[in-house]
Amino acid sequence: MRSGTSRALAVLLRLGLAILGLFLGVFLYIWNLLGRPAYTDIRIVEQFIVPTGEEANIFDPMLPDEITGPGGRVRVWAPPEYPIEKVPQIDNEVTNILVFGVDARSEGETSSRSDAMMVLSLDRRNDVIKITSLMRDLEVDIPGREGQQTKLNAAYSYGGVGLMINTINRNFNLDIQRFMMFDFWSSAGLIDQVGGISVPVTEAELTHLNVGVRHYNELSGRPAEQDVIPSAGNQVLNGVQATAWARIRYIGTDHARTGRQRYIVSEMLAKFAAMNMVDKISTVTEALGHFETNLTRADLTSLALRNLDTLGATSEYKVPADGMYWTNESNWNMIMDRDKQLPALRQFIYGR
Repeated sequence: MRSGTSRALAVLLRLGLAILGLFLGVFLYIWNLLGRPAYTDIRIVEQFIVPTGEEANIFDPMLPDEITGPGGRVRVWAPPEYPIEKVPQIDNEVTNILVFGVDARSEGETSSRSDAMMVLSLDRRNDVIKITSLMRDLEVDIPGREGQQTKLNAAYSYGGVGLMINTINRNFNLDIQRFMMFDFWSSAGLIDQVGGISVPVTEAELTHLNVGVRHYNELSGRPAEQDVIPSAGNQVLNGVQATAWARIRYIGTDHARTGRQRYIVSEMLAKFAAMNMVDKISTVTEALGHFETNLTRADLTSLALRNLDTLGATSEYKVPADGMYWTNESNWNMIMDRDKQLPALRQFIYGR
């Protein structure tokens, strides 16, 4: 009897060790994939001191081979003179991450302004992912250039991602320390990774969408008419088509454009949340080749497999909100009413 029990225990032990070994093998495989070249090591300092003299006037001095990554992906610009200033987390249950795009479209394009800018807020208290668009034409004070009537999207070209994050935190009273950056090419690949996005394309949008698709084809050397959409209506768009749709500039002003961008992000998050765990892991590991970030491998694992798995609903906002700004027609800068907008933004992100 004891011999039979011992054999059973030995079998169970071997089975347990085999399962543990398999788990560790899968874990290490995923961990290795999470280390693919997407990580950007940028300093976070206690106090950001604005450079003076020549250092204050750098404008993307890098050579083309220094800004392009695998597959021609444009590398994030993070000059060491412009680190991220450390800001205490405002609410331990809310993590804010800057998600932005750049307008660089070729491997040799060494300078660009930021394009889409969104704050992704992971609200674990209320199980909500909040997406806040920051209008690129907002007039802000960029550190070192205060009072120069400068647009928000210029901060990246003046000092890279560090200066952009510092500008956003100082102007909107936020606590961003992490970012994810996409370029003209990588956003299309990420959308394809989740199987495309269902989009209600209007007749008015159709022509502009196809112009964007043809432009993408021209830049990438694809056939001119590849992925051109023949008609309007609700349909699943692939990465190239959805990117072209989100970038339409001539319908509904920038308010509508940022609305399209938030729609794309919301739909992508919803499709990811609906996946089973195996597909989620596959999607995360494949997606890492499509963006630049200063999130570590551990951060990305937690973000994708814990936060995005449990946070179901999404909520959207834009800054400046309607009725909280006016437009300076001499330069078309958007001047926000800080007394109204900042409390409203805080209420949206933190609920207080």
